[in-house]
Amino acid sequence: MRKLAALILVIGLAFLALYNHAGDTPSREWVEAMRDSPRGPFSRIRWFCRDGSILPPKPYACAEHGGGIQHGQWSDKTQTLRQNGYFIANLLAGVDPAAYLSAVDVEQRYAQLLIEKFLISVNEGWIFRKALFYRGAIQEEDERAGARALLLQMLADPDWLGPRFVALRAGVRLLPHGQDSASIGSIRQWSASLAEADPAFAPIRVKIHGSPDASDAARVRAFADQSTRKDLQQRYEDLALEIDAVYTSLPITELLQQWSQRQALTPVLAQALEQAAVQWRDTPAARHTVSGELMASIRAHLGSVVSPSERLALLDLSLRLETEHFRAATELTEGLAQLSRRGILSTAAASASAAYGTGLLNSRLYAQLQAELSGMADTTDLETYRATLGYLGRAPGWGVQAMRRYFYQGMMQLNEIEPKSILFIQDQLRGSPLLYFSQALDILLRDAGILAGVKHRVFDQDVGVGLNPLNPGLARGILYLEMPVGEPDQLASNGIYLLPETVSDLPPVAGILTQGAGNPLSHVQLLARNLGIPNVSISPELIDALRPYDRKPVVLAVSSGGVVQLRQDGPQWDKVFGSASQPQGVAIRPDLKKLDLTPRTMFSLETLSAGDSGRTVGPKAAKLGELKKHYPDAVSRGVAIPFGLF
Repeated sequence: MRKLAALILVIGLAFLALYNHAGDTPSREWVEAMRDSPRGPFSRIRWFCRDGSILPPKPYACAEHGGGIQHGQWSDKTQTLRQNGYFIANLLAGVDPAAYLSAVDVEQRYAQLLIEKFLISVNEGWIFRKALFYRGAIQEEDERAGARALLLQMLADPDWLGPRFVALRAGVRLLPHGQDSASIGSIRQWSASLAEADPAFAPIRVKIHGSPDASDAARVRAFADQSTRKDLQQRYEDLALEIDAVYTSLPITELLQQWSQRQALTPVLAQALEQAAVQWRDTPAARHTVSGELMASIRAHLGSVVSPSERLALLDLSLRLETEHFRAATELTEGLAQLSRRGILSTAAASASAAYGTGLLNSRLYAQLQAELSGMADTTDLETYRATLGYLGRAPGWGVQAMRRYFYQGMMQLNEIEPKSILFIQDQLRGSPLLYFSQALDILLRDAGILAGVKHRVFDQDVGVGLNPLNPGLARGILYLEMPVGEPDQLASNGIYLLPETVSDLPPVAGILTQGAGNPLSHVQLLARNLGIPNVSISPELIDALRPYDRKPVVLAVSSGGVVQLRQDGPQWDKVFGSASQPQGVAIRPDLKKLDLTPRTMFSLETLSAGDSGRTVGPKAAKLGELKKHYPDAVSRGVAIPFGLF
């Protein structure tokens, strides 16, 4: 025990040192300064040679050093931030994919890489706001080649095709990786030529060379409207038209037909593509169904395609299908309430297929969802219908957990220096097939609730989906949408807190709203169950409805039958709670006759069962032991410390 205590002390001091060191760094202020700096996170432009040399910018500087690439060099503050775990200002030019992916902290680095791409798109370039126009700092073709090399390396690894697929596909979505073409080359040449003819065009030329996208056409036209160079007007318009042409896609049916003829595909996948091209119709329902089913087929058969480059091209096709699916879902939403139950179930099944295709559902959960959905169409028993809908309501939470697995830690890390980072998972999910799935399920749950006389209520809004009662109870207190960072002991005892599911410690509070699906073995849920605290998991889509009531008195009621109400507090609740405005304390009275303190050695999980809860070990250890007995290969090996050792 002395060794264990010493080890805990050493670990604690190490974390304290890290915390204090990070606290000395004015990181958020540095990031804000980078946004306004013409050089952003860079100090200067340098050549980075293959032999490790770093040389000043001049033509062919690395010619005698094995070749190399030119880009911006991180400033001292950027390097300090990266040393402290904030992996910002990512450059993929010249990346060694194998070394990158074999690093111990690859998941953290990769997550922050993608979150940074998100920040650049939603926050006016973020720390690159002005650096995008810093000539030579970002070589777009080198970045594109580096991203492509990284993705191809990932696509050659079965682990990324399997359990890490959702993270892989997010990278395909967020990392520019297309191969160069004559059209892109001509855009670069024309923009360079125009910058020579009109120096005022130089910043846009740098933007096009460093970070091109479809919006560049509008940017060129807006510049032309303000330009006094009338002799260049036609050249500006030609450039804008060329940009439009690059970003105009082939008709989807033609694209699918072309794909079905590719030799690299297995017969099953080629047939799925050909069938999709035939079944495609210009109606929202047809596009929604065909795109969802084809996305699922692409994921299911991706591993059968040998070439990583073909796999990458298939995922690009899947992204195009996802766009079509989302557009069709948006059109369907307008008339969703008018569809029959069978029609809504059919569209929900298509979105479940698309969600599997994006990686938000794994194969086991997807198969179960499809089985439940297909069996519901002919269900006449109301209780079975409601129970099945309750199960289907877990799917959005599964998607949240899939994203949290790979991006939560990186998101929270970057949130310390950029608050918009916290929106990453929410943004990805709101643009995903699970958005429509939730909307369709909400209609069905409202319908089932009306039939059964049951419905949830969040303030002034009836809610059918997005609330999952985890523990019944009644609470009156103050709603808090944020908790003190790193200081759970400062939570108010009369607080009703919106918490991340991964919170590791929590004192007794009045009520709990758990973000995500909710884990019945989590510390939060065990605390809620033992203390009689009402606990409800809430989906991200409903959080905006809570914001007007942040830090205001509310009532959280969760019935044993699963009905949830979150209402504004007022005198009408006095009859329920009595005159006292504060909730009464909860007394814990353990069963001392059951308690057994004689065991003084650690238990292996295999030796425990649910009956040991409150006798020799705590409920979490006992129930994990019970699970270990039923699912020995699915529960990791472990030991439990008995009460007698405490």
